[in-house]
Amino acid sequence: MESTSMKETPPEWLRTENITKSLDAREMLEKGEHPLSIVLSTTQTMKSGDIYELITPFMPAPLVQKVSAQGLETFTKVLAMNEYHSYFYKP
Repeated sequence: MESTSMKETPPEWLRTENITKSLDAREMLEKGEHPLSIVLSTTQTMKSGDIYELITPFMPAPLVQKVSAQGLETFTKVLAMNEYHSYFYKP
């Protein structure tokens, strides 16, 4: 699967109406908790065409790589200095 992380142009598959789950992990991360297990378990049960949105205060590169290894397409955009939105798409 092609990973489109951090490219400026969103991929064609990124449509907000297809976002089925969203997790704002900023508070978790501030407490020292990691969203990896939540994200991986949720993305494993996604149906074709579903998109999962993850909001973090930094680029979650290792997590994005793990999701990509599951066969999902990924895209991350920076909305503010400490606000990254990563999208995981099940083809």
